[in-house]
Amino acid sequence: ALGYAHNLINELCFNSQLAKPVISYAEKGNGGFKPSRYETRNLPGNPTTSQTPIVYGELSINPDMIRGLTTHSVLLNLIHQMLHQYMYSIGESTGLDYRNDFHKAAYIQAANDIGLAVVGKGRKIDLLIQDRDGKACLAIDTLLAKGWTLRLDSIPEEFKPKSQTKTTVKLVCVCGETCT
Repeated sequence: ALGYAHNLINELCFNSQLAKPVISYAEKGNGGFKPSRYETRNLPGNPTTSQTPIVYGELSINPDMIRGLTTHSVLLNLIHQMLHQYMYSIGESTGLDYRNDFHKAAYIQAANDIGLAVVGKGRKIDLLIQDRDGKACLAIDTLLAKGWTLRLDSIPEEFKPKSQTKTTVKLVCVCGETCT
């Protein structure tokens, strides 16, 4: 679901400039974008893998941060992370120095360019619709009109199972080696 939303937002807000990332759920922090997080595996004897690995960035969303939000707000959260990806793609962010790369003037300008206002400073900001005819609003309205929604929500902390003792599973590979 998030991949579909990313593709459509990428097309309408960023002119399809953003590479397709691996989209994941992160349990720590607010989520974010990490460049060069994954690469394809070169498996011996597999003719479909190339010699040069393909590198993918990771765009993560914290499920606890979007718990109970409207679909509209979830999409604004996704766009927030995509703006970080965009900053990296145009060389305005290293994608590695999160203490100094957060929500600088170029980020605010990019948000304004797609019709969003940045409210707050530093690491703690919100994105709000500034222009009903802007690209971000068009993308959100298009997804909502198509019935897009995120169908999963995280379980509230009080209902999560308490930590259990960890068990180690030993796997024996075909070659006879034991892995843990």
